[in-house]
Amino acid sequence: MINPKVSVIIPTYNRENLLPISVRSVLDQTYKDFELIVVDDGSTDHTHEVINSIKDSRIHYIYQDHQERSIARNAGISASRGEFISFLDSDDEYLPNKLATQIPILESNPEIGMVLSGWYDLDKQGNIVTENQPWKINPQCEYTLKDWLLSPPVHFCVSLIRRNWLEISSGFDFRLPLTQDIDLWFRLILAGCKPIWAKEIVLKFKPHIQNPILYRKNYLEVIEKAYNVPGMTIKLGISKDQAYAYSYLISAYYAFLSGDLSEGKNALASSANFDPSLAQYADSRIVTLMVTGAWSALTDDPVLFIRDVFMNLPDSLTNVRARRHWAFSHAWMSFAIRSYRSNHPKEARRAVLKAILYDPKLLFNRGMLAILGYSTFNLVKPACFRARSRQPSEAIQQ
Repeated sequence: MINPKVSVIIPTYNRENLLPISVRSVLDQTYKDFELIVVDDGSTDHTHEVINSIKDSRIHYIYQDHQERSIARNAGISASRGEFISFLDSDDEYLPNKLATQIPILESNPEIGMVLSGWYDLDKQGNIVTENQPWKINPQCEYTLKDWLLSPPVHFCVSLIRRNWLEISSGFDFRLPLTQDIDLWFRLILAGCKPIWAKEIVLKFKPHIQNPILYRKNYLEVIEKAYNVPGMTIKLGISKDQAYAYSYLISAYYAFLSGDLSEGKNALASSANFDPSLAQYADSRIVTLMVTGAWSALTDDPVLFIRDVFMNLPDSLTNVRARRHWAFSHAWMSFAIRSYRSNHPKEARRAVLKAILYDPKLLFNRGMLAILGYSTFNLVKPACFRARSRQPSEAIQQ
């Protein structure tokens, strides 16, 4: 039997309603030389019947007792036959160009270990909230080891990886149910796997609010593993305590998203304890991270989210309050774009005026002025707001 060029692996657990969409997005790829391995991680719904109802010889179904996604993904790798491996979560979707865009790049660049692309973030209703094109900020895909440990630039399912690199790295760590992707990214890069961009959007991604305490626990385990490597402090350029501080920042973000304000406040305080520099400057990374989070598809109300953060800053972070107006201006910007895209011009106009009130420099922001003008006179939407909302860094550049 001739092996397929690509193996696509979908781990799933009790998603009988969502799984068919993910599977169909693979079967509808314009590139056809692939196998699709669906690993059922002990589902108790009708997942098996759903897969059996889809008649396509490229689908291979594996059932295992419930052991979490890392083991399910590893089972898919073990069963795969493709030269290249691609992953998809069972509630996300590939765009039809995913494989066709990425495969030629790996085929023509034997020194490259994986191809990365962009993605859409969707809200709970399936609407596009953000369009992520990381190559606009980093065209050469040149990230530091620190970047891959503390802020990986892409979602895992936009990647296409040579199987030999997954074998070298021994796949996913089964002890990490929530941060397994970060751990594998880091180990791949540390081992010398070189990434490259395929500069197209290839995925529709539905982000999820993670359990803040479990996420932090898993993230700390990833950091511990990293710093067990000799010389890692020098390679990363930061201490382990500083890396710990970042894990607490991320867990604070998830805590505020989930409405656990007390946990969010405690996590922020802990981050400042591990890295006192976070509390020393008004332009703290804390506010930048939280404002970026306010633009996320996970945030139902960006203004309320920022308000919760600033009302629950620990005493050790008093200096951070100096960036309050900046943070609120960007939260209102996000609210304005979302309202306009949702055809609520009055709310959009009000949000623009609020943003300008917090930051008068936005009077010179073309994006905000466009929303203000078009919402005031009820004109056709500007093209830049029909399909997506912009990230803070993009909006600032207008």
